[in-house]
Amino acid sequence: MTASPRHSPAGVGPIPAAPPPARHSPAPRRARMAATAGLSLVAAAALLAGCSSASEMSCGDFLAKSSNDQKSTTRDLLKEGGNDNPSAMLLAAAQGSLSGYCTVEGDDATLADAMSVFTDTLDSIGATTGTAQQDSATPAPQAPGAPARPPN
Repeated sequence: MTASPRHSPAGVGPIPAAPPPARHSPAPRRARMAATAGLSLVAAAALLAGCSSASEMSCGDFLAKSSNDQKSTTRDLLKEGGNDNPSAMLLAAAQGSLSGYCTVEGDDATLADAMSVFTDTLDSIGATTGTAQQDSATPAPQAPGAPARPPN
């Protein structure tokens, strides 16, 4: 006696075979995800290894960072310039200046160049990055037409 193929109840044709049960466990997927994450960290470290300081970073690398990472890099640049504790306003101004400079100058420009332009601009308007303490014997410059300050 030979087995005949199963037919649908209407007699139209054979019943398709059920798909085989899934044999995949979540463990290999987790292992692949962990390996991918590890490789990503190694790749990021390799990219950053070429930069011994934030000022050596290219504008392209800076612009590719998230806003928080750009802020951290800006803080590092200000620290390299001698400002260990920049105000929030200075940090925001420097980050905006770096971003603007890099957008205009292109990916190959360096953050050292961008920071130099930023500090030159601050110097030209009489502002400071807060790196040098002002001599208390030397009065701060006054805006033209401002009322005279009384002596201490």
